[in-house]
Amino acid sequence: MHLRVLAIAASLATAVLPSVAPAQPRQVGEGTQPRLATGAAGEVFVTFAKRETVMVAASIDDGQTFATPTVVATITGLPLGMRRGPRIAACSGTVVISAIESARGGGKDGDLFAWVSADAGKAWTKSAKPLNSVAAAAREGLHDMGSDGKGLVAVVWLDMRKVNKEGGGTEVWVATSADGGKTWGEDRLAYVNSGGTVCECCNPSITFGPKGEMFVMFRNALNGSRNMYLTASSDGGKTWSPATKLGEGTWMLNACPMDGGTVTASAGKPVTVWRRAGSIYLSEPSKDERLIGEGIQPVVEFAKSGPVVVWQEGSTLVQWRPDTGPAKTLAEKGQYPVLTPTKRGQVLAAWEASGTIMTQLIGD
Repeated sequence: MHLRVLAIAASLATAVLPSVAPAQPRQVGEGTQPRLATGAAGEVFVTFAKRETVMVAASIDDGQTFATPTVVATITGLPLGMRRGPRIAACSGTVVISAIESARGGGKDGDLFAWVSADAGKAWTKSAKPLNSVAAAAREGLHDMGSDGKGLVAVVWLDMRKVNKEGGGTEVWVATSADGGKTWGEDRLAYVNSGGTVCECCNPSITFGPKGEMFVMFRNALNGSRNMYLTASSDGGKTWSPATKLGEGTWMLNACPMDGGTVTASAGKPVTVWRRAGSIYLSEPSKDERLIGEGIQPVVEFAKSGPVVVWQEGSTLVQWRPDTGPAKTLAEKGQYPVLTPTKRGQVLAAWEASGTIMTQLIGD
C-alpha cells in the first residue's frame, strides 16, 4: 500500500489526533501563497513561500495537524502574489514541488524548475534544466501542477517566449513527467490565440481524470472579452483538444482581472469555478452555469457529499456547498484559498492571513 509514501508522510508528520474535524482554523506556519496536494495513501502536503524560501509540511491525519515546515529551496527573486508561488503534487513514492526562478528578480527573468523528494522529504533534487525549453519563457510567474497520483505529473504555465523574442502574445504551455517528477519530457504548446494572446495575468489550472486525462483551464483574451476556456489531453499531454469557452455570458473587459479560478474533475469530467465580473459561477458537464455568489479568487474541490467552493468576499473567506444552502463564513480574514480532498471524504482548505498559512477541514 504505497509503503514509501506512507514512510514519507510519517517521517514528516508529528502526531495523529482523533478523527474529529477542528472547529477553528489551524496555523501551519509563517508564509504566503499556499498550495495543497493529497497523496495516494491519503497523506496531505502543503507548500508555501516564506519570503524567498519554499517550504513544505505534511499531515498523516487528513489535515488535522501538520508537521513543522521544512525548507525545500531558497530562490532569489521568487515570484509571489496573485496566485504566484510554488506548486505541489504527490505521487506514489515521490513528492514534487515546482517554482519559478527569477534570476535577476523583479520578473525580468524566469525559468520553471521542479524539485522531487523520494526520501521522506529529507533531500530534494532539482530538475537538471528548466521545464520551459526557451529561457525566461515562464517569467510571468503563473503556473499550476497536478498528478494522477501514480507517476504522471504535469505542469502548466503562462508562456512568454513569443512576447520575449517576437512581440507576440502569451501562450499556454505544458510539460510532463512519467516517473513522479524525476525526469521531464519536452514542453509542448497547449493553446495559442492565433489572433493575439491569452489573459496575461490570470493563473492557469490543471487537473487529472481517473484515466490519466488532463484538463487545463485558462482565461482567454478574444475580441475584447476575458472569458474562461478549457482544453484537454488524453495522450499524456502530447496533443490538446481545441479550447472551448466556459459559461453562457461574456465578460467584456479590456484588462486582466488577475483571477483564474480552478478546475477539478468528478467521475472523469471537468468541473470548474470562475469569476465573471464580480460574480462566481460553477460549471459542471451537461448543466447550465450556476451563479453561487459574489466575490473573487474562487476554488472548487469535491468532498464525499459533493462540490465545495471557497472564495473571497472582501477580506472574508466564504464556503458554499449545494447541500448546505447559502454561502457561510469560513474565516473572517483570508485570501488566496486552495483546496484538496482528504481520504475521509472531506475537503481541506488552506489560505494566507496576515503572512500566516491557515488550514481548515470542510465537509462530512
